[in-house]
Amino acid sequence: MRQIKESEKRIIEALSKVANISIDIITGQKVWEINPEMGSIRSKSCRKEQPVKAISTCEYTDTDGTPVVVTLLLTEDGFFGELDFWKVTDEPIIGDHPSISSLKNFIKI
Repeated sequence: MRQIKESEKRIIEALSKVANISIDIITGQKVWEINPEMGSIRSKSCRKEQPVKAISTCEYTDTDGTPVVVTLLLTEDGFFGELDFWKVTDEPIIGDHPSISSLKNFIKI
């Protein structure tokens, strides 16, 4: 378990804005890395078996030119559940988290 990164908070804010909702991510929020090679995280308060629902998604390009899909998932009661990163080739992500300006193709689910 670790503290949420500022870059992750900014991505969550951008994705929640697309879905027209407000998510309060507290400074120092604790998260589990559920897929370290991809960078996916899950809120400490979201149990492993707790259902989550995708609300919005976007994409960016990794440093090797491969698209990465980023999806925000909430718990049934509307709290932050997961931030999922998936490189379309299913290989580990090479670069750091993207800047907000490099995110594109935002979609409300």
